[in-house]
Amino acid sequence: MGGTIRSRDRFFLLIAGRIQQIKRGAEGMKIVVFRKCLIALAFAFGLFNSSVVSAQPICSVGDHVSVYWSKPGQEGRWFPATVVQVNDTRTSCFVRYTGFGSEWDEWVGDGRLKRVSAPTPVHAPVPSVVPIPAPAPAPVARQGFEYRVAHVNTQGKNWVFVHVNTRFFAVDQATTRKFYTDLQSCVRGAKMAGDVVAVGVIHDQFRFWGPTQWRNYLSTLDMNWVNARINKKMTCYF
Repeated sequence: MGGTIRSRDRFFLLIAGRIQQIKRGAEGMKIVVFRKCLIALAFAFGLFNSSVVSAQPICSVGDHVSVYWSKPGQEGRWFPATVVQVNDTRTSCFVRYTGFGSEWDEWVGDGRLKRVSAPTPVHAPVPSVVPIPAPAPAPVARQGFEYRVAHVNTQGKNWVFVHVNTRFFAVDQATTRKFYTDLQSCVRGAKMAGDVVAVGVIHDQFRFWGPTQWRNYLSTLDMNWVNARINKKMTCYF
């Protein structure tokens, strides 16, 4: 009888010890799961925070900004400009350079843009009477550029030499071709007949852009030759 009681006591002690082991294991699992949850939350917060930072707006319409522009392989500089359009997330800005026509407008991102000042907000007073609708605004006039022209006949044909600024030759060829096409349209609008040649001086070197089949002849000229034959002016609107 005594042996039976001792065996039963040992059995209950064994069961109680096993229960304690199970409890300690469950608590350990809870700690591990809790730590994993903390790590996952921290990672998710980091991703959210970085996405918020990257989506910060960099400009608004009307902002006065400085835009970095450079010719490939050369050191550039900052040009003043105004934001005329932004994308949906305001992370890319369509700018117009101060003193240049709309043919130089372009989209720029955060890496090339510095905000100088934001547009001043205008707070309209609360009207005490029903306001009268304002007339529709007049269309914005395009900016005109005046060019000196040498309209001459040489080599048995008519030529229109247009003196352009250095910016004409300081951009990529695709942009230069577009500008040259606009220049040809302006010459035709001014009723001047002849092959159009854009000429200028960059770093004390005579540069030209015109018909490729006349490249050998044009390379024999210089700016003094052109200036001596300047006889007209024209205004182009781009």
